[in-house]
Amino acid sequence: MDRGSWIDPRRGDIALQEWCETFLSLARSLAPTTQETYRRDIERFVLPALGGARRVSQLRAEEIERWLNDELAAGSPRRRSTATTGRCAVCCRPRWRRTGC
Repeated sequence: MDRGSWIDPRRGDIALQEWCETFLSLARSLAPTTQETYRRDIERFVLPALGGARRVSQLRAEEIERWLNDELAAGSPRRRSTATTGRCAVCCRPRWRRTGC
């Protein structure tokens, strides 16, 4: 239950890579350069770091936050961009369950 609504736990039974493709298809209203940046960051950084074949239901808030913090701590503009993309793609997913993101 999340705010009085039932959340079907089966919705998290999707590979992270598949969810990221869905996320990118929903981002069509963004500028083309933003879409390209998101796709690049997801393919180069997010999926290798978190495991594209992993089920979304297996991701834990602590793991995601640790990775995001590491990216931000790296300090370069590219790493900050990657962390932003990761937060959008991973933490803005439909609420299959509470993750703290």
